[in-house]
Amino acid sequence: MGRYGTRAGVLVCGALLAAGLAPSSSAAQSLRGSSRSLTAQNAQARAHDFTYLRDAAHVRRFVELGYLVPLYGNRDYDIDDEVSFPYARPQVRTFVERLAGQYRRACGEVMVVTSLTRALNRQ
Repeated sequence: MGRYGTRAGVLVCGALLAAGLAPSSSAAQSLRGSSRSLTAQNAQARAHDFTYLRDAAHVRRFVELGYLVPLYGNRDYDIDDEVSFPYARPQVRTFVERLAGQYRRACGEVMVVTSLTRALNRQ
């Protein structure tokens, strides 16, 4: 399969569940992953042949090829202003949209996505 083949994935920084979601409250607690958790995430990324995107140009290329899609936010979730690249794999977007709806119904608040795709040179 080619370098940008359909199996090519994208390392979604911190595995969205481990580091990317936070309540919209200003008193939100950190969901930063432990060193052990990050090691496990990297092992899974390698096992699934995910691509580590080098820089902004590499991210843009994956967007152009359709491997990454934009996340804009909706009535159930917002994208934090600090998110460098508001793009993710299509499956991740679907996951975020579904989880955000469940989050809003359960918590009565808009879910805030604080991390999505991050290039290696911005780690």
